[in-house]
Amino acid sequence: MEPSPVAGFLVRTSSPQGQASVRQLLFIMVYLTLLPCIFVSPFVGIVVYKWLEYMPPSVVYYANALPNQYSLFVALITIGVWAFTEKKIVPRPVWLLAIFLCFVLWTQLTTALAVFPTDAAVKWERTNKVFLISLLTAAMLTTRVRIESLLWTMALAIGYFALSGAAKTILSGGGGTTVVGAYDTFMSDRVAFAFYLCALIPLLWYLGKHDTLLARFKWRNYVIKGLIVAVIISVIGTHARTGIVAGLCTFAMFVWHSNRKMITAIGGIVMLALALTFAPAEYFQRADSIENYQGDESAVSRVESWAWAYNYAKEHPITGGGYKVFQLNKRGNYWLEAHNSFFEVLAEHGFVGLFLFVALLAGIWVNCGWVIKRCREHPDLAWAADLGRALRIALVAYASGGFFGSCATFNLPYDILALSIGLRGIAMRQLVNQVATVQGPVDVPRKAPLWPTAAKA
Repeated sequence: MEPSPVAGFLVRTSSPQGQASVRQLLFIMVYLTLLPCIFVSPFVGIVVYKWLEYMPPSVVYYANALPNQYSLFVALITIGVWAFTEKKIVPRPVWLLAIFLCFVLWTQLTTALAVFPTDAAVKWERTNKVFLISLLTAAMLTTRVRIESLLWTMALAIGYFALSGAAKTILSGGGGTTVVGAYDTFMSDRVAFAFYLCALIPLLWYLGKHDTLLARFKWRNYVIKGLIVAVIISVIGTHARTGIVAGLCTFAMFVWHSNRKMITAIGGIVMLALALTFAPAEYFQRADSIENYQGDESAVSRVESWAWAYNYAKEHPITGGGYKVFQLNKRGNYWLEAHNSFFEVLAEHGFVGLFLFVALLAGIWVNCGWVIKRCREHPDLAWAADLGRALRIALVAYASGGFFGSCATFNLPYDILALSIGLRGIAMRQLVNQVATVQGPVDVPRKAPLWPTAAKA
């Protein structure tokens, strides 16, 4: 008796090749369905691009028909539709945008003068994509719905790998080699993955408290709480010292921003204690090496790399050596990365580049502080104040993790930048509308609109 066609299909799809084919088919169907939506609202293109950026089709869905082209098509369509359809709004505050553009322009100059121009061009191309999409995102984050759409995209994409990492940690104790993000992404290294996870926690906290997109679904809170637990377990599963430092800084920021500091501190300690029950002995050994780093070869090499970056910058203080200059930092037959975002910028772009980079991070902090201060007394803008706090905590998670990884050109800080700019623009417009309601229309010169009307989502 011959097997039925249905049975044959189940057998084929149960094989690794069959599962890959099904994933690829489902991805292409979703991708082709979303492309026309960009013509309706170009912000859909930003959401799709971020989805593809965090979850590469060739790695996650085995979609290898057009490698590295799916995101390109989305970006081109998005830019074109946005240029001809949406009302343009200058991102606010202008001074923060100016710092960002100065940093971008400075990296173009240092790349033109790079010691290794061919190798630098590869990193230059990838970094410029991050810069361009971040600038475009900031310009299009004109409504609360758009901000929450982007937050959910980041949460679900990073959360997908957090769930996988949590399962691996519970079943096998992690190990760092398996608890990572997708290959060929900014999260493919366990060090980077650890602080991406820490930065995700405050964003999930905001969504659990203020989200409006999925508020009517009762299961939403269970999903968010489950993701937060999975994130904490995955951080432990990476076995990365970065996760320890970034995690502690994230926890400290939560306590600092909380109105109920004692309850927040006790709750965090209890949750951490439960998560540590899944940690193997190796995790505690790596934590101990933070204090006694002299006996750890990896930690010693990091300190030596930082010293090399500083000495190189003293010899080339203005423009540094451009991208990939750390190929000069040789140890025998190999060379050492910066293993620190700030020393990475210092060696590659000089003291000028470092000043602009630090000013950019400080500017994000100040910008979020402006939102918190102006919005916390307005009940209808409580969501904006809490999102400002969440972005500040995420920024600290990145900055503290950046002390242990070469991640100055990763997308996370620039996503936080775009979100903070979009948030301030929305808050400014709503505050002005409230004043106009109470005091009458606000007379704003036409030639220099201070707070233009937001485009529709």
